[in-house]
Formats: sequence, structure tokens, C-alpha cells
Amino acid sequence: MDSPQQPILSYIDSTFYTTFVDALSTFISIPSLSPLYDPNWKENRNLFKQAQHLTDFANTLNIQGLTIQTLEAKGRSPFLIADIQPTSKSTNQVLFYGHLDKQPFGDGWLTDPSTPTLKDGKLYGRGSVDDGYAFFSAITAVKACQIACIPHPKVTIVIEGSEEGDIADLLYYMGEFSHLLGLPDIVVCLDTFAASKESLSITCSLRGSMTFDIEGACLQEVMGKVERLQDFKSQRVNKAFEVEIPEHRRIECKYVASKLPSLAESLPLIDGLQVLGDKEEIILNNYWRPTLSVIGIEELGKKIRLSMRLPPTLDSQKAKQIVLEILSDTKVTFLGNGTGFNSPALSDQVMKSLNEAHSQVFKGEKPLFIGCGASIPFMEVFKAKFPKAQYILTGCAFLDSNAHSANENIDLDYCKKLMKVIALFLSQL
Repeated sequence: MDSPQQPILSYIDSTFYTTFVDALSTFISIPSLSPLYDPNWKENRNLFKQAQHLTDFANTLNIQGLTIQTLEAKGRSPFLIADIQPTSKSTNQVLFYGHLDKQPFGDGWLTDPSTPTLKDGKLYGRGSVDDGYAFFSAITAVKACQIACIPHPKVTIVIEGSEEGDIADLLYYMGEFSHLLGLPDIVVCLDTFAASKESLSITCSLRGSMTFDIEGACLQEVMGKVERLQDFKSQRVNKAFEVEIPEHRRIECKYVASKLPSLAESLPLIDGLQVLGDKEEIILNNYWRPTLSVIGIEELGKKIRLSMRLPPTLDSQKAKQIVLEILSDTKVTFLGNGTGFNSPALSDQVMKSLNEAHSQVFKGEKPLFIGCGASIPFMEVFKAKFPKAQYILTGCAFLDSNAHSANENIDLDYCKKLMKVIALFLSQL
């Protein structure tokens, strides 16, 4: 017997390869490059054309209780806010995040980056997986609930226009127009990674980062200073930069290790290269432990530039102080830093709703709670703005989705499953 939520799934099935794919294809065709990469963005107004496309799409859905507007402050990229009133008695508010700006095209494309191309179940084009699907997925999920006459909570969708560049515009709009955002209970970011096609991946932690130069009389002296920060034999960073890994994160990493192939199985390895540690340790290293990289050498080795990834819960300002203490006799110049992100544990009710929605779509599987070895700066902004919110970060970007390189693509069947989980999740809040 069909479940009461079957009409939600049927609506998405019936409209995905027409309405959704058509909208995403148009998104790809508009070259809305981030202001950082398009010096003429104010003149060509491609970012604003993209915002209008999203608005037009939303209006065609005739969503009950929808108010949508694009904010356009002088000299800043657009910021779109769609607000949808609840159709249930739920007091929850869910805020979805995405962005409409794109990375530059670059070389190496097999197709025109602004010509949507469907091949082998994937839609190719710049902005397909980063991050064109976000808005269309979120608002279609709401429409699916309404078509099925199943109540949903208050939903707010924010789409920024400068995610790939300067964070200043996001800070401005979230500060000046915070009254339009409300106080969401749950923030869903649709701009992250996918590790397996058998389940959604929920990014629950992000490492921070720090870049700095150190100087000395010669290369040998400078490398001696580097070795104070990282043991060259073990490759472990100084323990002063480590944090205690929460037990529930260790449990999640162990489960992820049981579901994903090893690094040696996932990537081609050159002869002689060894993978240090078992799968679980490698995952913990990537998600929760600091790493140090030399990214530049100047002045015949008298100056070296270092990049450090920081554990999610290590404040980047504290990390700077640790560097200064370890290298107290050294000239150190800091070039940039950012604190990581560790999502609060989901409440029992939210976890139950997420697991039930996910199980219906992914045949009984649970979502994978993964970490990210890199950083996503805007999450620090959201956590500071909404400290009491619960966070669900997910997306469609697989390793071969090429989000920031040539031949960017999105796996459409996986994206449809993501949309279904979102819609079912909303229906249970």
C-alpha cells in the first residue's frame, strides 16, 4: 500500500526531467560569474539576470504563501530571499542556502560551458552542481508538499551572488536585512559534497585554515623552523594544534569507513606511495586533525609560505598564538585565517525525520555524516548569526563532478533523490 507521502514522490518524478532540468539548463546558459572573476559584472548584469530567472521559476509554481524579492544594494551582488508561509501548525522555520554566482570557465571543456549538455545521466555546464540545483530543489520540494496537500513548516530560501568570491556581500545582507531572515531552527545548506551514490552525505564538520610566512637566514634554517610545527618523519603536526575529537564524531567516522572504499581504492597511486593508517584513521586525519603544507618558497629559501588546515573546533586566533609561541624567535607574517565549523548534534526529532525521509528514498540506508578537510567560510557566518540553529549541509558534488574545473556536471538521478529527501523531510517537521 502506498504511503501518505507517495504523492510527494510522484510529483517530483513527473516534473523532474521537464520542469527542473529545463530550469537548471537555463541557469547554465546564463554566464553569472562571481564578481571576483567578472570585472564587467555591473555592466552585463548577468548576476541579476540569473536572480530574475530564479524568481520567474518560483512564480510559475504558484506556491501558496510565497513572497520573493531580490535585494540590490549599491555596488553589491544580488541577494535573493524567498519566504514561504507554513501550511502546518509547526513552529519550526527551515532556512535553505544556495548561491547563483559561478566559477570562471577555464580551459579543458569538452563542451561549451554555457551550453547545457545531457550525457549518460549527467547534465554538463558551469553552475550545474555548483550551485544551480540548490534553489530549484528547495522550492520544488515545497511545491511537492503543497501538491500532495501535506503540511510543511515555514521555509526561507536565501541565494547569494558572491559565494565564489568576497564574503563581504553576504555579511552585509545578513546584517542589514536580518529581519527578513527570521530565526531559523534548521539551516539546510545545499552546496556541499557527496561521497556515495547509495546515500546522502551530511557534512557535519569543516576544518579551518591559516596561511602565513616564516623567514630565516637560509633554507636549512627555515626548514628547521618548519619541523617545529610538523614532524617530518611521522608527518604529524605539533600536538599543540590538535583537539579532542567528540565521541559521536568518532562513531560517525567509523560508520563512514565501513561504507566507503579506501583511499587507495578511490585514487590512482604512483609507484612507491604508501597510504598511512587504516580507513578510519585516514578519515579522522582528513576531518579532524591539522595538516601543514609548504605552498611557496621565496628569496632562495629564506622565506617559506605555509598553509595549515585546522581542526573544526580550534579557533583560528588561538592557532595563530600557538604558532607565535612555537616560533617565538622567528619572523612570522600571517596572511589569512578562518575558524572551522562543527555542527551541533541534531535533535532526536530532527534526526528521526531525516532518517525516515532518507530511508524511503535510499532503500533503508542511513545518511553518511562526513567531515570536510577544506573550509567553507560562509558557514562561520551562519553559525555566528544563528547559534541555536541545527545545521544540515548536503549536496550533489562527487569527486568527478568537477565543481571548480572543466566539464562540471551533476548526476541528475542523484539530485532527484536529494530533492525527494528534502521534500519528505519538510513534510515530517
